Amino acid sequence: EHLERAAYVYVRQSTLYQVEHHRESTRRQYDLVAWAVDAGWVKERVHVVDEDQGSSAALAGSRGGFERLASAVGRSEVGIVLSLEASRLARNSPDWHHLMYLCRWTRTLIADEHAVYDLSLGADRMVLGLRGQMSELELDNSIHHRMVEARWCKARRGEVMTIPPAGYEVDDL
Repeated sequence: EHLERAAYVYVRQSTLYQVEHHRESTRRQYDLVAWAVDAGWVKERVHVVDEDQGSSAALAGSRGGFERLASAVGRSEVGIVLSLEASRLARNSPDWHHLMYLCRWTRTLIADEHAVYDLSLGADRMVLGLRGQMSELELDNSIHHRMVEARWCKARRGEVMTIPPAGYEVDDL
């Protein structure tokens, strides 16, 4: 049943810096096309969605490629969604849970380098649900914490430059 539908490979890195400097990750993601062919999909039925390169998955609805992927899943055109790391498909709950919901009801598989997940199975939904939640928590906690700490370090060195709001004047010391 799954092989009769298309395979979609989702390729994405969060920043343009990663796209430019982490080329091995990009190469590994494109190699998922060969994985799909080896698993039985005809090469012409393997679609690569890579227009979200350099786009963060933190905000819901901010990635056209992901929206195209979710629409194809919702129309039951997709047999499997491949990503290097399933939790990287979305780092926000609305996108993540929407995709999982669509995959469950259209019987679309999700695969990454760890496993193939069938969302009609409760255990697979639980595993992916936990992985998605951990991914979102990592974004909320770790990344924001690092950003704030970096700002404080810069302030302690006296290197923070801010522009005061209109109407305020900066005193020369």
